[in-house]
Amino acid sequence: MLYILKRFIYMGGVFLLASCALFNKNSETAKAPRVKEIPVTVENHTIHPGFVKKVVFKDRDIFANSILVCDETQVGIEKVAGVYQAFISANYYIEKDSFNCFLKKKVEENTYLSYHILNFKVIPYEYPSNRLNVPKKHIDLSEADTKRWLQEKEELERIYSEGILDRSLFTKPFIRPLRSKVTSVYGTKRVFNDKKESWHSGVDFRARRPTPIPVANDGKVVFTGSLFFNGNTVIVDHGLGILTLYCHLSSISAEVGQNVKQGVVIGMSGNTGRSSGPHLHWGVRVNGNWIDGLSLIDETTPTNKTLSSSK
Repeated sequence: MLYILKRFIYMGGVFLLASCALFNKNSETAKAPRVKEIPVTVENHTIHPGFVKKVVFKDRDIFANSILVCDETQVGIEKVAGVYQAFISANYYIEKDSFNCFLKKKVEENTYLSYHILNFKVIPYEYPSNRLNVPKKHIDLSEADTKRWLQEKEELERIYSEGILDRSLFTKPFIRPLRSKVTSVYGTKRVFNDKKESWHSGVDFRARRPTPIPVANDGKVVFTGSLFFNGNTVIVDHGLGILTLYCHLSSISAEVGQNVKQGVVIGMSGNTGRSSGPHLHWGVRVNGNWIDGLSLIDETTPTNKTLSSSK
């Protein structure tokens, strides 16, 4: 009878995961492969809930054929211009005060090395809050509306799960889709009719109809359509786990599968979906977390580049 042996071996900052060592119940246990210890410097960073941090690493052998995992979630990473770069995000609702990142490198079939390379300390951030009174129908959804929303949620989760992780589709810093006034900031806590709590997962820009809506960076359109809450929506995949959403549009001029360049118009502003007036809701998702898109803009500007060594 065959059994599977799974274990971690810790060696001075390096974990060895040896799995699927097959053996017969009456035979000797298969020996774990010998692995040479490679010293790795663990770097320390800080991050706010709902923010993103760009990290850049010098090229080393440990990065080749490796995946990056932060807080138990795989994160996009790529080699560009002789260095490796990744964008680390923190969930808006994160409760822990820190999390770690590991490089997991396959050394042979079902055997991996795990290098601890980053520590992130989570610094609390005070987001604004407000109370809103809205018609009851906007709070208590009908059975039909709930069914539609759940179906849309399932479809969107599939799209997010298929996002590109191993490369970026952009080479320039992200920009604001509009230069108009921000009418609602990211992260605002909302209480509707004193009983339902929510939060604002994007940035709202003033956009009188009809205002052309350009894409914030190069990417590939992965969704176009009408959503219950967001109205007419376009979703663009930029690679490295980064996606942007453009919501409440009056019309859509992009198509799924289309490669778009920064600044290309993908639709016209509107008031579709659950919206109190014409505006653009710009959502930014980085490696599974909705984050403040303005922090992504900050992190992709040249003055904000930080070079990590991991030596």
